[in-house]
Amino acid sequence: MRAAAPEHRKQVETHLRQIAEGIGVSHGVDVSVEFRTEFIEAINDADAASHVIEAARTMGLEHDGARPSMTFSEDFANFAAQVPGCFLLIGNGTEGAHAKPLHAADYDFNDELLETGARFWAELAKQRLPKGK
Repeated sequence: MRAAAPEHRKQVETHLRQIAEGIGVSHGVDVSVEFRTEFIEAINDADAASHVIEAARTMGLEHDGARPSMTFSEDFANFAAQVPGCFLLIGNGTEGAHAKPLHAADYDFNDELLETGARFWAELAKQRLPKGK
């Protein structure tokens, strides 16, 4: 299962245990539940996200920062739990093979976005580095 926030994951665990125990009681059997969290939620830090949005705006890329939550099974979540960060998607296109999900067999990386991506990271670094150094 995936959750949008740690408290939601805890609620799922609590309810899963209650349901399993209730089914066990109703059938007269002992039930044990092992609930392991292998991937925590990837939650963007608001300050880090504002810097990402500002860099994109400076480049003329339009995005208001308002996007529904998405669930990712992503190692980045563990990094962001230690150091505030922002997981972002630059995109790949909206038509043909460029519109396919990342792990689709017919996915095709949009090479034209390499320049945009490099310019974005350079702009973000430029904005975040101390001025005058």
